[in-house]
Amino acid sequence: MFVNCQICGANQGKVLLTKSRFNYISTWIECSGCNSAHINPYPGEEQLKDYYNNDYTEMDFVSTVDWSVNHKLRYSAEYQEVINMEYDLSLRDLEIDIYNAPLKFGKILDFGCANGVFLAYLLSIGYDKDNIFGCDISPKMLAEAAEFTDNVFFPSDIQDFKDTFDLVTLWDVIEHIYDPRETLRNIVASLKVGGELLIQTPNYGLLASLYHEDFAHFIVMEHINLFSRSAIINFIESLEMRIVKACSFGANISADGNQANVKLALDRAAKELDFGATQILRFIKI
Repeated sequence: MFVNCQICGANQGKVLLTKSRFNYISTWIECSGCNSAHINPYPGEEQLKDYYNNDYTEMDFVSTVDWSVNHKLRYSAEYQEVINMEYDLSLRDLEIDIYNAPLKFGKILDFGCANGVFLAYLLSIGYDKDNIFGCDISPKMLAEAAEFTDNVFFPSDIQDFKDTFDLVTLWDVIEHIYDPRETLRNIVASLKVGGELLIQTPNYGLLASLYHEDFAHFIVMEHINLFSRSAIINFIESLEMRIVKACSFGANISADGNQANVKLALDRAAKELDFGATQILRFIKI
């Protein structure tokens, strides 16, 4: 039996695949209502809280079905330079001049800030810590993010920030969230009119259909909703938002041996033709 899709509400679709890792098992279906994919049945909200509160930034799934996932590296201090370069590229793709943005973006919230990697990036390019905010489900990660700003809070407290922010970012976050519709409504309410929303998330599209179980974004327990481009735009535009820019990157392959040139060519094609495995979107509140 299919559960209702948290993106569009439909409860019909087709089974895609099942994967297991340690004590967790996830089955994804493709929703017939919005052509997105989601775990069926969804993990419980309390189960997800336990998962992310259990040393999430120390997880390394080498030798498992999710071998490409290495939180321990991604959230480490030595990886910050690489992360900063990724932020630069994504912001440039969305035509955001973040280096001059302090003149435009007063208060910035990074929703799903983890241990504060994007907050550290903002400080490195000249933002005042009083104008940056971090929000996350994990007390441990929020405590680490507090190194960069005192303005950290839990998702349940976002309703206290109505009409506050000039920019809200979700870097690879919305696919992890239980009940993304309610979360996005609260996020949009926290934006000022004219404020902007930036989302980076897997792109459930051509590459997912071609790679099937080898699509790297089918991550057990974590990627519970994988949005099609049309689904995420249609939903967010229903919340008094307007799409400004959407694009994608990454052919979702690794460079093994002599394959570096192949990876580079396919990555360039994925960005140029907009079929990349990861999509980034920029919205404005109207």
